[in-house]
Amino acid sequence: MATDDNKRIIKNSAMLYLRMLFTMWINLYATRVVLRELGADDLGVYGVVGSVVSMFTILNSGIVKTVQRYITFELGKKEGNVQRMFSSLMNVSFIMSFVTIVVLEIAGLWFMNTYMNIPDASRTAANWVFQFSIITTVIGLLSNPYNALVIAHEKMSAFAYVSIIQVILNFLAAYCLQWFTYNKLFYYGLFMMLSAISIRIIYQIYCRMRFPESVYHFHWDKPQLIEITKFAGWSAVDGGLTALAWNGVTWLINISFGPAVNAVLTISTQAKNAVLSFAQNVQKAIDPQITKTYAANDMMRHRKLVYKGSKFEVYLVLLIIIPFFVRCEQILHLWLGERLPEYIVTFTRIGLLETLILSCFEVVRSSVTATGKIRNFVLYPNILFLFVVPIMYLLNKLYDSPPISMLGLLSLYVVSYSYRLILACKLKVITFFDFVKNTIIPSSLVALSSYICVLVVSGLLPNTFGGLCELLVVSTISIAFCVFLFGIDKNERNKIISIMSNYL
Repeated sequence: MATDDNKRIIKNSAMLYLRMLFTMWINLYATRVVLRELGADDLGVYGVVGSVVSMFTILNSGIVKTVQRYITFELGKKEGNVQRMFSSLMNVSFIMSFVTIVVLEIAGLWFMNTYMNIPDASRTAANWVFQFSIITTVIGLLSNPYNALVIAHEKMSAFAYVSIIQVILNFLAAYCLQWFTYNKLFYYGLFMMLSAISIRIIYQIYCRMRFPESVYHFHWDKPQLIEITKFAGWSAVDGGLTALAWNGVTWLINISFGPAVNAVLTISTQAKNAVLSFAQNVQKAIDPQITKTYAANDMMRHRKLVYKGSKFEVYLVLLIIIPFFVRCEQILHLWLGERLPEYIVTFTRIGLLETLILSCFEVVRSSVTATGKIRNFVLYPNILFLFVVPIMYLLNKLYDSPPISMLGLLSLYVVSYSYRLILACKLKVITFFDFVKNTIIPSSLVALSSYICVLVVSGLLPNTFGGLCELLVVSTISIAFCVFLFGIDKNERNKIISIMSNYL
């Protein structure tokens, strides 16, 4: 049974990897098109509008994790009622959609027009984009139970295909901007909303065809709804405090340095998320098994999945981070064109380091989420992370330097995620010694040795596109070799040798 599950994880990881290869490059090119068509100021305004929407929908941030956890947990139970759980989760989504509309139309709209630094020429378009963002947010809420069913059933091929359709639609939204000579920000927001509606329809049609439990039937299970609401509440605290901290960063940069630096932050964040999505293919494939093994009380396999998933997520991140970090300026020129915004290289490198930290600990988060006991895990580290706002404010006043402010953000990432690891160990889903031994040490050895190797080789290769391609090949080989030497245990190494011997 475990062997079949491992094969399914590998197959799903491969499918998500192929999906990532396509979506990442399309997204990166779309960012270049959007920057060219909107300009730095309007792109910064788009990012500010998004931050306001996310700020006033902090309760929604917990819904995605809640829906995914309860659907998957119900499938993992021996006598789970998935259809009843699906209907309960749809009830929660309906309630949250109504609350979202009311809060955003009253408080969110007032806050954006009162406190945000938006150029007068873009204010009308920004208000339209705000309305489009409300619709997009509600569509996302109502789509969550359907998306969760696809992932919980481990139908990653369907998830990959729909993701490819979505990224194509988003690219078309950016590409079509060249046909308009004015109000480009308005049309971009409109097209992104239409993309979200299309994806919602596709997911619902697929689930209705494949999963009988996706048919909604109204029923009111009060104890179940209370349990779901409690979990969603603490998940919302997690997302809400994170959003509060991140939006505080966005607003501080907006107030201190203006929309142009906001655009740099938006671009670097997109690069960071693109790289992180590369590694999260493993996590998305392994998450259902983490939850199901916990539901079945198979703790030995559960812990092994956490340790292996964490380190292999780091290895996949390193495949992108190391050459990107070494040749950051050259890659950004290829991505964004000859004229780079100020601070973009430094912001991007700091974002890549944040990605490395996230990739190491996100599988641990999935393990804690499976237990349902997330109160302390989400509350105290996020309260600690909120100190990023006063720290960055102080750094802005002392140094008036955006890069130094971002280094303050990176430092808080390290502290808060280290604290999360300690709290996860207290829940006994993992042990500190085993995590350090099986994840931290091998990951650090692979990262350090492969970075030194790539840095040395980079100095010997020309700063051309051909030289970059050669460096990518050398980097991939170096990381794979270092993983084989330092990043896997003896059993894993013997399996690889056996497979290669049989193949040869």
